[in-house]
Amino acid sequence: MELCKEIQDLALGKVRGEDKKMSLRIQLFLMKLQLCLGKQTVTKAIKMEVSEQTKRKDSLSTTNKQTTLSDEISSVEKKLINEHALEVVEKWRERKMSQGIVEIANEERKVILTMVDWLSQHGDEKTKDTVSAIYKDLKEEQLSELCRESCPLCQGTFSECNVKMMTCINGHKFGRCCLTLTLCTDLPSRKCRHCDAPANRLHSRHEGTFLEDLLHQPCTFCNGELL
Repeated sequence: MELCKEIQDLALGKVRGEDKKMSLRIQLFLMKLQLCLGKQTVTKAIKMEVSEQTKRKDSLSTTNKQTTLSDEISSVEKKLINEHALEVVEKWRERKMSQGIVEIANEERKVILTMVDWLSQHGDEKTKDTVSAIYKDLKEEQLSELCRESCPLCQGTFSECNVKMMTCINGHKFGRCCLTLTLCTDLPSRKCRHCDAPANRLHSRHEGTFLEDLLHQPCTFCNGELL
């Protein structure tokens, strides 16, 4: 699929005035569109009367392309989460310092800790100073596994986590909130109307807190409305 130069430049962030998150969202949209069009092409090709050998070659080539494209989509989604998490924790720290906040609510602490844990594992060199400073703000020496999320079903730790799913050591899987990066514990959780990314709901206990502003935001991946 060949894209016009204007769209390519926009996707690569070459258009002045477009922020990095917008550029990444456009890249993600175009990749998903390409993947979708690729699958449609495969379906049409299967219906054509071609030799079995040609079918196998075309199928293998298309599968390889789709696997590569899926990996690229995952990479862009991870970059979006990195940008989102860094933006959130920096705003949180600025608010904490400007308002002289000393006591941090447990739920808020868990959200920020989840985000800096993610950045410490998946962030780049630019995030190191921010991560170190926020660990210090959270009094890292007092943090334990009890401060981090555990599986609601078996209380096991989470051994495998990606941008949209968390899996505990016993195999229990949960959706991951695209705004807080914590477990989607609300049943049913909210979903993005465009990409189906899960998100926790806004509750009365969040009123007047940092989490109220955070949970009012649109989808991290596509800026869509969360319903």
